[in-house]
Amino acid sequence: MELYPYTRFYLKSVYQRAKSYWANHFSTIGVIGMNEACSILLGRGIYQNKDFAGSVLQYIKDELQEIQLETKHLYNLEATPAESTCYKLAKIDHELFPSVKLPEFYTNSTMLPVDSTDDLFEALNHQESLQTEYTGGTVFHAFLGERLSSWTQARDLVRAITTTYRIPYVTLTPTFSICRTHGYLAGEHFECPQCGEKALVYSRIVGYSRPVSDWNAGKKVEFSMRKIYTAIKNEPIDFQIGGFTKTTYTDFPGKPVASILFTKGCNLKCGWCHNSDLVNEKPEDLDPHAILDYVASTEHRSLVICGGEPTIQSGLMPFLRRAKERGISVKLDSNGSNPNVLQKVFDENLVDFVAMDVKADPERYAEVAGKPLRPKLLKKSIEIIKKSGVKHEFRTTVVPGLVDIEDIAVIKGLIGDTPKLQRFRSSETCIDAKFRTHQEHSEEEFEEIVKTARSCKRPNDRLRA
Repeated sequence: MELYPYTRFYLKSVYQRAKSYWANHFSTIGVIGMNEACSILLGRGIYQNKDFAGSVLQYIKDELQEIQLETKHLYNLEATPAESTCYKLAKIDHELFPSVKLPEFYTNSTMLPVDSTDDLFEALNHQESLQTEYTGGTVFHAFLGERLSSWTQARDLVRAITTTYRIPYVTLTPTFSICRTHGYLAGEHFECPQCGEKALVYSRIVGYSRPVSDWNAGKKVEFSMRKIYTAIKNEPIDFQIGGFTKTTYTDFPGKPVASILFTKGCNLKCGWCHNSDLVNEKPEDLDPHAILDYVASTEHRSLVICGGEPTIQSGLMPFLRRAKERGISVKLDSNGSNPNVLQKVFDENLVDFVAMDVKADPERYAEVAGKPLRPKLLKKSIEIIKKSGVKHEFRTTVVPGLVDIEDIAVIKGLIGDTPKLQRFRSSETCIDAKFRTHQEHSEEEFEEIVKTARSCKRPNDRLRA
């Protein structure tokens, strides 16, 4: 009513016609927790009881017609957002009915539970007949996980939905993150993959993108449960590939032959790295779908993904999902700087082997790897990999005068075993020019280092946050 003087002016014509300023206004009735009502009353959720949900909506509309005639006021049936109410009502019911097994939050209106399916069009098929029953606002949120790779992809997806379904409103809702130093990050990153600092994860709530950390407890649980919809099976993948070799005999343990791709870009800058063009993102992008098509056509159907650093790419997860759908076995190489991505990879069972490069004592990464990296990120990645149940190995390149037995001893303490040691090789493609002519260990020297590494005792874990 603070705007009443203004509303009195712009509603003047309504008052002149109906002798009431509010004659063309309406009240809203909403529905909350239809899925949970179906589960408790009928034994199964709304996915299996859509007809019951539709009959309830029709009953409410019939009642509203009677109320309108009786009160002379307008009413509509709306799929109200209820972002806070879904949690508050569930919390109240927990107190009122402690013996009933209830969720931490109720599903909004007649929506599917957020963890029911990752098939966008399956969800649309279910929701179409329900959402068109509402006489007020309703919206279908298409949670896509990461941003779409192009405006044409968004256009094509919207066109596919609007020409096939009668759903009135649709949102395309990617998740993104913001780092104070590195800005926008595609996808969900509670820690920045570039610097390891805390990042804010944003997603849609009440029509706006808000930091998930500011959501109420119920909505936070909902966010953690969400299944991300897959959009179009052959959608473009924002996965920057700078190199591809059709055949390798040594890079996939347990596989006699595989193919190998090299992603562009890296968040470290190891001077002895041979892939300077990839780190500096110079090569032209190769088509991810063409590579998947080729590997799927081979007898080995095996692919190694290395870099650069694959986990900093927003398209890694979509690419891995497509590879899994094509029946391709995948080995992923990583520097372990992005444990949250590794956890997602394992949660979805997307890889068959993981190799993590541990460069040196984590406290020396600024000196050895060209950039500092928070030790706790490495420790977290190591723990995630060891608990994953996926075949794995930890690798360390021994560089004369830079990475030596003391580093190996620290690494041994972190991983609980001796890492797979790799012998440094000088090359004209090394990032740092001084390593192009750097002295290599002789075969005998390297064998002695390996022998010493296997016998040395593991020091106490020296990691600091």
